Amino acid sequence: MNELHFQSELFKGEELLWTGQPRPKIFARADIWIIPFSIIWSGIASLLGLGFFLTKSTVFMVTGVFILFVGLYFAFGRFIYKIWKQKHTYYAVTNSRILILTNTWSKNVQTAFIDTLPAISKSINSQG
Repeated sequence: MNELHFQSELFKGEELLWTGQPRPKIFARADIWIIPFSIIWSGIASLLGLGFFLTKSTVFMVTGVFILFVGLYFAFGRFIYKIWKQKHTYYAVTNSRILILTNTWSKNVQTAFIDTLPAISKSINSQG
């Protein structure tokens, strides 16, 4: 199925060797700090939002709703967005290029020619 996404991107004579998608992964290392922050933010935002709502001031209500939505995005929305973006991201390797296609709000194709990529070296010491 992934091959269909890349047919319009191939050059003449270029052949598709491999296609794939990112592994669905919800959590990353950065989430260790962001999750507690987002829970605290959402709690404070809920209390502020309730307080702003009770004042019946339009400016405070709008501010409270905005702060609440930011907290909800950090707590839940970013995980939903990350999963959605992963489901719409495709990888391909051809005989001459590497392609990354992201088909979210608009189609975006990143490409790199294999013969121009720098060499990669890896060193492992006693600490990993």
